[in-house]
Formats: sequence, structure tokens, C-alpha cells
Amino acid sequence: LEAARTHELIVTAEEGALMGGAGDAVMEVLSDAGVAIPVMRFGIPDEFIEQGTQKEIYELLGLTPQAIEARVRERLASLDGEAAEALLPLLSKVFRPEVLHRVLPGEMF
Repeated sequence: LEAARTHELIVTAEEGALMGGAGDAVMEVLSDAGVAIPVMRFGIPDEFIEQGTQKEIYELLGLTPQAIEARVRERLASLDGEAAEALLPLLSKVFRPEVLHRVLPGEMF
């Protein structure tokens, strides 16, 4: 909760389904605590997904590090505030495959 109170955006990314996933849990905790902050969730939507390798599916759904970074950059650019501006240069360091692999293990990286 402290991070939510001191930042302008929360981003969650998971290999599984969005519905009932970590992003939902984060939003539930924030709501219960009365903390209003934008949350971007990245994961598998609750809909039919074409078959393919994990890498192909993540590319189709825009869940590659590059696609996530681009969407987060767009969202941060739309937010007002010095904190958002300060985060933009850091994104390319965070969304490197070797960094995300520690957080999101799998074949996509």
C-alpha cells in the first residue's frame, strides 16, 4: 500500500489469466484500503486464444517485454507529474528480457 500511495501507476504482469490473478488481488487490496491509483494489468484475457507456442501467444496478446514497455510508456506519458516523467527513462532497464525472466519465467524470454 505504501508504494501505491507514493507512485502514480501500478503495473502487474503475469503469465496466467487476468481474471482472478495477481492484478485482481492488487486492485482488491487497493480498493479495500481506499487507495485510488491507476493499475495496468498484463496477462491472459478470459477469452478464446489461438493455439501456439508460449512465445507466439505472448506476441499475439502483446505480452512481450517490448509491447508491455510501449504500453506503460504511453500510460506514463498521459499522466501528469514529475514522478511519471522520472520513470520513463528507467523503463528500458526494467523491461529487458534478462530482468523480466527473473520475474516471469518461461520460454518467451
